[in-house]
Amino acid sequence: MKSSISQDVTRIQFDYLIKRVIESTVKDYHRKIRKRSKHEVLFTDLPQASLNQMGNVDEYEIDRTSFEINDTELVNISHERLADALNEISNRKRAIVLMSYYLDVSDEEIASAIFLQKCKAFIPWTQ
Repeated sequence: MKSSISQDVTRIQFDYLIKRVIESTVKDYHRKIRKRSKHEVLFTDLPQASLNQMGNVDEYEIDRTSFEINDTELVNISHERLADALNEISNRKRAIVLMSYYLDVSDEEIASAIFLQKCKAFIPWTQ
């Protein structure tokens, strides 16, 4: 009989200690969560500017459309709709648009590059 009482006491002490360990572990876990939550911010709560600084966008050659101007310059356009629109216009008008907006070429230089008079270089802007 004595061994049974001793075993019961040992089992009860063990159960008590295990419960204390579990309670302590749970308290530590909740304390760490509270401490971490003070320093963490959800992505949904961040402003868009912060998200843009964190991100990285991969750009590949296949994602761009290249346009050659007068066999000397190459302009890469990454916006698909703009590239489609540029494909729709004539080579001469495309060269004028690309030289003006992407290469920052003056009207005089555009006219001499594509053999136009200066006044005709302005025509595509008005049409």
